[in-house]
Amino acid sequence: MNPFLELNPNENFSSKSTYLSKDDIFLSVDGGAKYLNKNDIEKAKYIFIDEEDQLETNSKFKVIKGLNKNYLSWIDEYYQIAHSNFNNIFITGTNGKTNHRESTFYQALNV
Repeated sequence: MNPFLELNPNENFSSKSTYLSKDDIFLSVDGGAKYLNKNDIEKAKYIFIDEEDQLETNSKFKVIKGLNKNYLSWIDEYYQIAHSNFNNIFITGTNGKTNHRESTFYQALNV
């Protein structure tokens, strides 16, 4: 069962504190909530943590069983994303990612 489907239909999720905005739901993937500072915690509407996370108790923490394993598929279902409708291109490595990404983007526009 997808616990995200019980939320309002226009919630915003973040799993990185630098992108966290007021009233977002922070997804503590692999214990990421331990890196949140006081301002981050105040900004978040809720902080979803996995049942295996060993964190101090906070009123904004909501324990979500299986969060670490299932959050991507739950987000896809929540936002009704069908990954089969588009191609993914992953670029890894240290040098040249930005240039390669821009080149690939412009090539895709010309298809």
